[in-house]
Amino acid sequence: MKNKKGASWIVLVLVALIIVVLVALFMNFFRYYNEAKQLKKNLETREIDYYLPANFAVVKIARGSWDAKIEGIKIFFTDQKGRKHYYETNDYPSTLDEKQYVILKDELQPVVADDWDFSKVTQISFAFLLPEGRISREIYSIKLNPEKVSGNFGSKCFFADETGNGSNVLCD
Repeated sequence: MKNKKGASWIVLVLVALIIVVLVALFMNFFRYYNEAKQLKKNLETREIDYYLPANFAVVKIARGSWDAKIEGIKIFFTDQKGRKHYYETNDYPSTLDEKQYVILKDELQPVVADDWDFSKVTQISFAFLLPEGRISREIYSIKLNPEKVSGNFGSKCFFADETGNGSNVLCD
């Protein structure tokens, strides 16, 4: 009889531990889910403009007045074949500020093929770099129009050297 009481006590403790672990995981998931949902809402309400000629991409992001601890951003470029390449930076706009990113194809990860260029991109999406090395899921995406420039971009960009292969891109 004593063995059955001891065994049932162990089973009860194990079930309680499993329940505690599941509740902790569930709460952690919803904390990150709600954080990402709020970030997506705030990103959607701000201006995101883009210009993608073949040799480089320019993405402008304006940040609103919302307060979130963002340490950087990943900008994903999805091509016609569904392959994703990303640009990652820790330089993210501060509150009520705007940042313009000029991205060359050799700055993308994973490394792109020699014949790949930004004219093949059909979608841009974003993920945030959060404190403690966390990364949000991709929370906002833009399907690009055929001209590869958003209507509000307002300026054109070009290589500043004669070869068109340098890293000096200027926007007027």
